[in-house]
Parts: sequence; C-alpha cells; structure tokens
Amino acid sequence: MHDSATSARSRCNSRTAGRGIPPIMIGAFVIAALAVAWALLQLIGGGVGTNRGDEPRVTTLQWATSAVGSGGHRAKVALMTVLNRQMDDYHIDVMPTPGAVATIRGYASGEFDGYYGADIAFHEFARNAGRFRGVRDRAEREPVQSFWAYTMEVGLAVRSADREAYDGWRDLDGRPVFTGPAPWDVRAHLERALEVLGVAHRYPERDTRR
Repeated sequence: MHDSATSARSRCNSRTAGRGIPPIMIGAFVIAALAVAWALLQLIGGGVGTNRGDEPRVTTLQWATSAVGSGGHRAKVALMTVLNRQMDDYHIDVMPTPGAVATIRGYASGEFDGYYGADIAFHEFARNAGRFRGVRDRAEREPVQSFWAYTMEVGLAVRSADREAYDGWRDLDGRPVFTGPAPWDVRAHLERALEVLGVAHRYPERDTRR
C-alpha cells in the first residue's frame, strides 16, 4: 500500500463489512500490493532485525490498519498473510488502531512503518485541519498515498417506521445522524458529502462494538 510513506485509499463498505472482502477485490489488492511492497522494502533502510548464527536477517515492519472486525482490518490481514508467505527476509505485523486517524498520525510521528487511509484524510492533513488540526506541525514525515486499492462507498439508512418523515437530504438538518465511528475515514467522507449538500445534522457517537 505504501512506500516510505505507505498508505492506501481503502475503506470498508457494505460488502466488506457484512460479508468479508470480495475475492476480486482481494485479487486486485494483492497484485498491487506485491508490486508496491517490493518498492517499499527497497526504500526502507533498516527495520528491526535479528541475526541468529547463519540464519538470514529478518526485517520486521509494523503496518497500521483499522480496528479488528472492520473491513479494512480484514483486508490488511489477508494481504499481509500473502506478503509474509512470499518474502523470507521480511515480516509485516498488522497493527490494529481505532481508525485511519490513528494510523496516519502514527506514521507521521514515526510509530508505524506503513499505514492505511483514504483520500479524505490527506485533504485534512494537507490543510492541517479537521481531525488533523495541528498534526502536520508536529509531524516527523509526511504521508503519501502509494496506491489505490478500492472505492469508498458510503450511504445512510433510515428506519422503515420513519421513512415518511424524510423527503430529501434537507430533512436531516438538526437531526441526529450517525455517520460512522469518529476516527474512520468512511465517516469523514460521508460528512464531507453532507456538508456539500448543506445538511447541518447532529453527530451522536455510538458504540459499534456491540
């Protein structure tokens, strides 16, 4: 997903969240990642490695992703399983975090070697605004997006009992609308769309672990 500033535009959608990662998506994900991972590993000068007698040195890379159970985490585990099986000199650890905000911040501060995120995060980071206000001022390195993995699909659902109360997007003004967990890029993407539509909803945080 990344080079010395590894990232991906991946995000979970209804298909990834409900039924796992579609096979065609994993195929494209893995093919692109194998090529980019090779370039990444050429650029990283010295990971954490050990020498045991005549055994080859193994470089460990920490690659941050979204929370356990999310589509992003499942995609990363599948991808790293393939890469770890094919690369004898490297081992990639999947590092779960609350979401893309944590992965990008962690990469920028030098905590992670690679990370997972979407274009919305790069817009905010570049402007030093939104969820990344002040982060760029403290960053040790700037993240870049090395390859795009799959589209971000977002949507909203209304309870069937309330369907008559909504005729259009404007009817969401002032209403509590849960757009996703706060650290997730998929939420930021949906919030940006609602802002363009002029919808001033109220965001209620929810515990999605239940």
